[in-house]
Amino acid sequence: MKNRLVIIVVAVLAITTTVQAQTPTNEEEAKKMMDSIMKKMPPGMRKMMEQAMQDEEKRKAEKKQVKKNQLANNQAAQKQNEDEFYWKDKIATDTQGKFENWPHGQVEIRTSYRGRDKKKNEMKIGSISANGEVLINLPKIDRLTVKPMSAGQHGSERVVGNPYLELEYSNKNTSYLSTRHNLIVYSGEENIGFIHIGNSIKPVVNLNAPCCLHKAGDGYTAYWVYTGQANSIAGVNIAEDRAGNESKIVCDLNFKPGWNLIMERVEGAIEEAPESWKNQYYTASTTLPEDAKYYFHSNQ
Repeated sequence: MKNRLVIIVVAVLAITTTVQAQTPTNEEEAKKMMDSIMKKMPPGMRKMMEQAMQDEEKRKAEKKQVKKNQLANNQAAQKQNEDEFYWKDKIATDTQGKFENWPHGQVEIRTSYRGRDKKKNEMKIGSISANGEVLINLPKIDRLTVKPMSAGQHGSERVVGNPYLELEYSNKNTSYLSTRHNLIVYSGEENIGFIHIGNSIKPVVNLNAPCCLHKAGDGYTAYWVYTGQANSIAGVNIAEDRAGNESKIVCDLNFKPGWNLIMERVEGAIEEAPESWKNQYYTASTTLPEDAKYYFHSNQ
């Protein structure tokens, strides 16, 4: 009798497991079969069977919860590791441009460039106060000392960050100065780090590192560019993956004479390569967005 009970219990549990894996139509048929078997059991055996089924459901629920907890722990650990990577040696201001607990005292923000004479020049474009407030004061520039735009710009002086985009210049002879990768922080004459502008740590880091230009992370980085006269730069690149999904790079820059802020924005992720951004846009503005922050990367 005991062996028979065990066989029946195993059989019904097998049916229960099968029911859970069925399509809706087959599931209904299997459920009817299980109900029929249960009805034919003696009351005592049915009670034992119901208890066994409840125990099985509880075991499955506990196993599912363990997996769920493990997944949550793994995701938390991954997030922590990611944060440690992106925030290593970095701090950010709030959207009002103030670093909390700024440790470096009064410092200057400078940018450097090479003029037509190919000599390196340096100018102050801002400062950070002892209490961490960033003040950008973009200077007037003698445009004759700034070299003209060209398609062969050095990486640290590039007007448009993406080197793979074919660009059309309305006037390549327009003089320019780009602060891309070139906002250096000095304490006295000691270079202690550099500044980037953006609204989120991932695009700020990824779009400013040669290794990571392709990586995702919705948001933007930004940098100041001086142009001697009004001009424009345009370019569009559309790619299609094997699944037929399109990704694009769009450059639509219209510069006013003087200082302009280039917004380099990325959004979405490529389906076959989820770490890579899907779309990238370059636009120009003369004002800092409301959600912009300054990110300081320490050399020390």
